[in-house]
Amino acid sequence: MEPHGGVPQTRFSEASGTAAQIAVSAHEEKITNGTNAPVDPHATRGARVERESFRNGRIICAVYPENTTMAWIVPARYNPYSMPKSLADDRLSISAEDYVTAMEMITNDFRFRCYCMFYSRLMALWISLSILVLILVLLGQPNGGLGVLIFALIWMLILLLGIICILITRKHMLIGLRHCVQSANKLLIKSDMLAGVEDRGQLSCHKIVVIFMYIRSAECLPDIERLIRQQNATAQPRAIEMSAAEVKDLALRLVLKYSQNYVKETSKKRLLFPTRPLEGVSEFSPKHCATSYCLCQYVEKRHFKRSPREWYERIF
Repeated sequence: MEPHGGVPQTRFSEASGTAAQIAVSAHEEKITNGTNAPVDPHATRGARVERESFRNGRIICAVYPENTTMAWIVPARYNPYSMPKSLADDRLSISAEDYVTAMEMITNDFRFRCYCMFYSRLMALWISLSILVLILVLLGQPNGGLGVLIFALIWMLILLLGIICILITRKHMLIGLRHCVQSANKLLIKSDMLAGVEDRGQLSCHKIVVIFMYIRSAECLPDIERLIRQQNATAQPRAIEMSAAEVKDLALRLVLKYSQNYVKETSKKRLLFPTRPLEGVSEFSPKHCATSYCLCQYVEKRHFKRSPREWYERIF
């Protein structure tokens, strides 16, 4: 393949057996230092060296779009075949094929594309259009009158209804994005990795980044299974009977369900434990992550200890 962005890249070819190479795009966030090295696409857990030096819950890298021009108009374009060099560390068990598959599952999904293009823009576009129409009507009728007043009142009502519809649409976009990332994390969690999507821009769709986090989910799953059993035992009007396999499957589904929000909030440093009295007191103490909530604590807070939602929270 021709060099892209000044960095040589090689696509996978199952027929020819060509291995992918590590390539750093112009927008890749350099979290760790290292040099480009070829990746063995058939790498396994047994092939990596001791990984205990990796801190649990660490953000390994953030993958930015490759195109840089006309960020407000042109959709973001990602290259799943350009694997960040930080993911080629021998202490990580993620293979090149798993990375490519996960990136394709996320970036080629229409729910991800809709989120990139419309989530941050719908509200701004609708309000701008509404104000523009109102101004044009007022300028077209300089003498005003009862008709203009009635139109302005009706248009303000339409503006309010449009805002409500956009809020509902944005919520469903987030749900769709969560399901999209959840499908990719079902593959990545086997390699002690989780992916998440974070919007680091305002109206630019070229600031939507795909984050990769190192997390040993095997440490959190037993605690989530324990919480499920406790919830089933205290269920009303009677206890819920579940087999061990059903409990394990439900625990995994809860981890995948909350993985997108967990990775995003960890990246934004919203889950850090307080280090000073002014920062307040946390309801949890460090468990599987030294400085922030671990995955099981996040699931416990968002799922098992979540307070009942108001009617408007269910809609918006």
